[in-house]
Formats: sequence, structure tokens, C-alpha cells
Amino acid sequence: MAMNKSCLRKGMFRDLTRKKQKLSLEECKEILKQEVRGVLAVNGDDGYPYALPINFYFDERNNKIYFHSGKIGHRQDALKKHNKVSFCVYDKGYRNEDEWAFKVKSVIIFLNLSFINKLKSFNKLYLFVTIPTV
Repeated sequence: MAMNKSCLRKGMFRDLTRKKQKLSLEECKEILKQEVRGVLAVNGDDGYPYALPINFYFDERNNKIYFHSGKIGHRQDALKKHNKVSFCVYDKGYRNEDEWAFKVKSVIIFLNLSFINKLKSFNKLYLFVTIPTV
């Protein structure tokens, strides 16, 4: 199993099992600033999770993550029914010699996603989330 260093929001969500691998808020923000893709997971059809790779922009000043999307599709249908999502971003990682697994640092965020229509461009629908304070 690959090492996975993550940061999670405190409160109603579970604490990390491997506490010594928890990243600081600053480390999490650095990963969000450096990486351009993550995996967005929504509650899909018939209760099955639907996770997809997606480009994103992290607005550190306003503590928001922006996504863009087509106006119709599986993701949009799922979000109209249930806007709670999980979003995971991980760095490129590294692999030690003679090991198959990569060591990665990841950020996992649980959010309520909202649609915004005022940023229409290229016939896309923009989505955004406000990152909860840790």
C-alpha cells in the first residue's frame, strides 16, 4: 500500500488513522496551488459513487476552488440531487528503487458544491466550492 499523507477538515469527519502523516494546512494549500487536476466524487445514479478527474483552480485569497463543466451530464444530474462532494488532489509523488508503490501527499476535502452562472465562457458551466476552515 502506498503512503498517503492527507489533511482533512476537523469536526464531523473522521480523523486520520495514520496521524503522523497528516499534512499542515500550509502543506495542503501548497498542493492545491501546485497541482492542476484532482478527482471529484459525487453521489451518482442509484447511490453509486461517481468519481472523475477534473481540472480546477484554487483561489487561495478567497479560499475557493473553481471547476468548469459542461451544462449537462452525469455529474450535473448528480449535483442537482445532492451537492455534497469529495475532492482529492495528490502530488506527483516518488517511488523508491525496487518498490512498485508511489509515495504521495494528498489533500482530501469534503464540500458542498454550488453552481455559478455569471462566469459563462466557452459554453461551460462553472462550479465552485468554498473550502471549510480547518
